Amino acid sequence: MHRGYIALWRKMMDSSLWKERRVFSKAEAWIDMLFEIQHSEEPQEVVIGNKVLICHYAESLKSLDTWSRRWGWDKAKTRRFLALLQSCHMIVTKSETVTTRLTVLNYSKYDPKKNAYETHM
Repeated sequence: MHRGYIALWRKMMDSSLWKERRVFSKAEAWIDMLFEIQHSEEPQEVVIGNKVLICHYAESLKSLDTWSRRWGWDKAKTRRFLALLQSCHMIVTKSETVTTRLTVLNYSKYDPKKNAYETHM
């Protein structure tokens, strides 16, 4: 019954509706994570403190504190949410010395440009 998809434009994050101060639901946090993930296939250098990290496609380099502040959650709730996503095989996380490397698994399913030139029957 619920088949197909809709594309959400990242510009939506500039909307006053998205910027409204609130405590995010789990669904909103997941959508926000998809918005924030590296969507360029070109690796990006990210400087955090005195360390340069490379952020690849489908990754994010944000700390637990950063996600918590974005979503209006405490760190324990954020940690539990990330653990839930990992147990559902939606993400993997890796601790870096200055942040957390988060990778969305099967990100190309959420990335319309990856499928833009496919022929649909």
